[in-house]
Amino acid sequence: MIKVMIVDDRPLFIQYLKTNIEWEKYGFTICNEAKNGLEALEKAKSNPPDILLTDINMPLMDGLVLAEKLLEEYPDLDVVLITGYSEFEYARKAIKLGVCNYIVKPFEKEELLLTLLKLKDNINKVCESEIENENKEKTLLELLLQQLIYREEFHNQLEIENNFNRLGFSLNSKFFTTFVIELYKKEVINTDNHIWKNTIINLIQQMFESNTNIFVFSDYEGRIIILYEKSSEKEDSLLKHDLNKLVKLLKKHLEFDLTIGVGGCYYGFNGIRKSYLEGISAIRANYEIGINKIIYYDEIVLQGKDYVFYSAETNEIILKHLRNGSIEEIKQVLGVFYQSLKNTKGVNEFTDIIYKGFMSLLFSYIYQTGLEINDLFGDKDYVVKKLQEKDLTNQFNLLIDFYSITINFTKSFQNTRSYTLAKGAMKYIEKNYNRSDLSVKDVSTSQLINETYMRTIFKKETEMTVNEYITKVRLEKTKELLKNTEYRLSDIAEMVGYNDSSYLSKIFKKLVGMSPSRYRTTFDNSRKL
Repeated sequence: MIKVMIVDDRPLFIQYLKTNIEWEKYGFTICNEAKNGLEALEKAKSNPPDILLTDINMPLMDGLVLAEKLLEEYPDLDVVLITGYSEFEYARKAIKLGVCNYIVKPFEKEELLLTLLKLKDNINKVCESEIENENKEKTLLELLLQQLIYREEFHNQLEIENNFNRLGFSLNSKFFTTFVIELYKKEVINTDNHIWKNTIINLIQQMFESNTNIFVFSDYEGRIIILYEKSSEKEDSLLKHDLNKLVKLLKKHLEFDLTIGVGGCYYGFNGIRKSYLEGISAIRANYEIGINKIIYYDEIVLQGKDYVFYSAETNEIILKHLRNGSIEEIKQVLGVFYQSLKNTKGVNEFTDIIYKGFMSLLFSYIYQTGLEINDLFGDKDYVVKKLQEKDLTNQFNLLIDFYSITINFTKSFQNTRSYTLAKGAMKYIEKNYNRSDLSVKDVSTSQLINETYMRTIFKKETEMTVNEYITKVRLEKTKELLKNTEYRLSDIAEMVGYNDSSYLSKIFKKLVGMSPSRYRTTFDNSRKL
């Protein structure tokens, strides 16, 4: 756990932060609280924090002086200043002290969490603390929810209700709407996208925790799905307000772009899949409408009038054939569709959206497979140029070419490179395990592939994740140092890539079955015998 100290002269504010944020859920723990700088300075001596969260204006010693003194003693400390608008310029002076993080009051609790998680190393620590959780089977609730979006028809709806009831949830098979959230990766986030995705899911669950009829989970393509059960077809404006807030928070603090596609509202469980597929189709319209927006499928269809707009089912059919490597089936589906486009006698305002939508579907698949677009098609400028094609016949031929290249490349690529890449990754980790900032991105970059593909092939070849292997190597080196040297654990921690010896001790005990000190004692005793 990452230790946080809260310092503020208002007890009610401290109590609010302690009780309204699920700290442990995000890998944090409150190690201390204080009402002024002097008290905080004293408490930090016995239990130094990883993060200082402090107000600026306080009696006896203000937040800036406190930060300056603690940074002298603990240079790796991260400081987050809480400031009012009137103190804003005052807070900016803190940058000279090395404090680059501040939150302006009033702020949302989600804004605070994103600020804390964005600090150096924090998301990686959370990732390592969830080593075991990463590969656990999905919970029954997740499996039930995924059934609702992937199964085409449910004949026994009472059985579904009973399954949810056994888990403590009540679904009365009323009206359902799905919100599909697609995140777009930003290079400024120097860590794994799937970890941030899980964090965002937690944030959404917390935002809607008062509404028991909202469920948040992931689909197999990595999109975030919100399933919303309503008592009527009427739109819930509060939900839309919260989703707009989510878009702004992620854009501001994580620099993530995203699109939220909203499917129609349908009665009963059999309408959930249709709503889900419509949400995916709505996302495809972001080429025309723009990103960082909430796009309603019903509104797109209404605007389309008599124009051809492909159904959400088409996406799933093409993806199925793409995964099976069936280019002839894809050609048949696209051929029928493009013939209907030609029958409309001319290019309409949605033709470009449709063409780019099919390309976007392919690019999403390529990324999920772990490849990069330029691995398959070369110069990105070439791809961008082809995306501007307007002629329907040329569009169809380009789609078939791009889909064919992808199917052929992925088949040969996966069969020949995965073992070599995994072995190269293992050697890189064994050479660089002592780096505290070592990440999956570093490992994947060393092998000239992206993180998603690295994670996939490494798991396939080694039956463990990249982070599990990093931890395994570090613990083996720790064992060697415990057996063969008299170094203190704090020194060993630094030598094997951990900034925090207590964190190493916790991981060691969890995975080895005993504390480092007991391990050293046990080995010493065995040598004496």
